Amino acid sequence: LLGVTGFTEKISGTPYRETLLDYAKGLDALGKYGEVDTFNDVRPEMGDPLHSEPALIQYGEVGGVDDYELVIYTASNDGYLHAISSESGDELFSFIPQELLPNLTTIMENPSGKKIYGLDGSVASWIEDGDGDNKIKDLTKDHAYIYFTMRRGGKNIYAMNVSDPDAPKLMWVIKGGEGDYAELGQTWSTVNVEKIKDGSDERTVLIFGGGYDESQDDASERRADSEGRAVFIADALSGKLLWSAGSSTAAPALAASPDTDVEEMHYSIPARIKPLDITGDGFIDRLYAVDMGGQIFRFDIDNNNDKALSGSVTGTLIADLAGKDEIDNRRFYYPPDVALVIDASGKYNALVLASGFRAHPLNTTIHDRIYMIKDKQTAFTTTYNASLTEGDLKDVTLNLAGGDGTDENARGAELDLIQDKQGWFINLDDEDSPGDWIGEKGLAEPLLIEGVAIVTTYTPNVKPAKNICGPALGLGKVFYVDILDATPAFPSSVDVRGERHVELLHAGIPPKPTIIVTEGNPPCIAVGPECKVPDLGLGVRKTFWYEEEK
Repeated sequence: LLGVTGFTEKISGTPYRETLLDYAKGLDALGKYGEVDTFNDVRPEMGDPLHSEPALIQYGEVGGVDDYELVIYTASNDGYLHAISSESGDELFSFIPQELLPNLTTIMENPSGKKIYGLDGSVASWIEDGDGDNKIKDLTKDHAYIYFTMRRGGKNIYAMNVSDPDAPKLMWVIKGGEGDYAELGQTWSTVNVEKIKDGSDERTVLIFGGGYDESQDDASERRADSEGRAVFIADALSGKLLWSAGSSTAAPALAASPDTDVEEMHYSIPARIKPLDITGDGFIDRLYAVDMGGQIFRFDIDNNNDKALSGSVTGTLIADLAGKDEIDNRRFYYPPDVALVIDASGKYNALVLASGFRAHPLNTTIHDRIYMIKDKQTAFTTTYNASLTEGDLKDVTLNLAGGDGTDENARGAELDLIQDKQGWFINLDDEDSPGDWIGEKGLAEPLLIEGVAIVTTYTPNVKPAKNICGPALGLGKVFYVDILDATPAFPSSVDVRGERHVELLHAGIPPKPTIIVTEGNPPCIAVGPECKVPDLGLGVRKTFWYEEEK
């Protein structure tokens, strides 16, 4: 499993395999740290958690062990899942899948060589607090399971029981490219842990996209993929496949035929799936999925027909927002955020998302956009409208509705045009020279709050290098726009196009916006290390509630 046959000793008198295992355990097996000619000191190194977002779990006293408070579960590209005490910073345990053991030799021998990917995906958790004390403590009532993916490191998904962090247990492994998961590509799609009904049974499930086809790295024009063209629902306890969607003609690798056959599913789906509980009964009844072909799909789940899940889901393509040419080869690596909207045109789900080539963030050829799509079928249905294209949307790049160089009559006419369309889009071209494209793109999930769409973008090569030998740094922005018409959400006396966004102080690709609430302070919106209390300026809006007796 280690692949160390034929290697010569690194340390005289110590077999290579023993040195490698000591290195793998976190010891200073090569004698780089601590006292000279000692090999048992702690090696103060760990792999990079490049794309992995951690999961946090609150523990009480488990198995006679003192209260750990929060434990951080994070993955890294040297192949490990790490469990770290948030209080002390001590590592409680680490786990490396056997599939990644052969990487250890390369990492130890040449740590500055070609980039190695191991466990590069995010960690999700299923926490069951049976006694309601907000801690995992009584293991007869509580449990904590985590699920982690490999992203560029491979095609597997791992499940681990961490109810007792001193006695972790591997539960199961989904192996992509095999059996029921033959269509599963690189596991980029962070799993959603949700509840659904499978016939009369209530199940906790994992919902995830079919993954990434790495041939997309070199695809200049839109072309069909050979894997990842699917959406899966699996049992969270066993990993057993419960349902899949795909194209029976485009993706014959799916086990038998997909349960929900959607002809247009020709492109891989690395994005997280967006689940919704439309009826508010605690069970997921709608999914939105986006793909490498610039398409958006909707799946409706009937939780009340007493049929197995495999026969309870219908799906359709609702929008196709890319084209064959390279400039129009827009890709969606991240899902939309969704809000229910009621305005003069009626009721709809507003889907906000941004396109961008995540595998090549320096690309300046593709014309990327921010979109808002109106999905007017807000309840379960098996009857679908024709899918939308950019021709059904209003181009709001110039912000005419916000008063950008227009009088009130023109502004009102623009608002009417937006309302009559099935959504809007903003071109991410050069604001100083409209029509010129400089590679601005969306590379993170958006956030919808208080009627405002908050979207981060990245523009490469627009900030000077910090030193003469370094590369030019990219610019991060955060857009704050009204969901209804894309006008600036910040109070502004001049509603020009540039008032829609703020520039981040830190260079590089900005992550998704996150709301942070601390005791005694107003909530702030954090983008990486930068946190801002939003002054959204949209004023008071009507909201309604009602009580339903059953």
